[in-house]
Amino acid sequence: MSKLLGDMPPLTTLIDGVEMTSEIVVRLVTIAYWQSHIAYTELMDNVVPRLHPLKRGFPLRVAERMDGDLVFEKGFAADLSNLIASLEAEIEAGTHVYWHGDEYHCRGGYEEVFREPGVDDFRRAVSELVVLHEAVVASTCAVRSMRDAGKLMSF
Repeated sequence: MSKLLGDMPPLTTLIDGVEMTSEIVVRLVTIAYWQSHIAYTELMDNVVPRLHPLKRGFPLRVAERMDGDLVFEKGFAADLSNLIASLEAEIEAGTHVYWHGDEYHCRGGYEEVFREPGVDDFRRAVSELVVLHEAVVASTCAVRSMRDAGKLMSF
């Protein structure tokens, strides 16, 4: 998914080996709803205002679903993945790596990274959106696994 999370472990690593009880599933769903409010705020405060007006439609539709607690609706995770990908493209377009020549440096210089204004806001928002995506997918998978395991055990 995103390379912007750095050393933060994915949610699957954090819940690996945990017995999947209904209490744990409820906690996962709670985390997803909680994270949707955090991601919504990041999106509306720091991303949408910086986007060109023609590029605001899709992020606003995704934000509406977050604000309406519709994060478990069909297709939301796919839309969220697409939004993350489009924001990562914006980040890449606004990030420039260049060579800074320095005659006194042992290699003759070093690489510098310049980020255009607003790119760091996009990076923070993408990080929150990735956490939301993981929470939604983990919750959905946990609910489905409990449902399907119950069906299989009734045979």
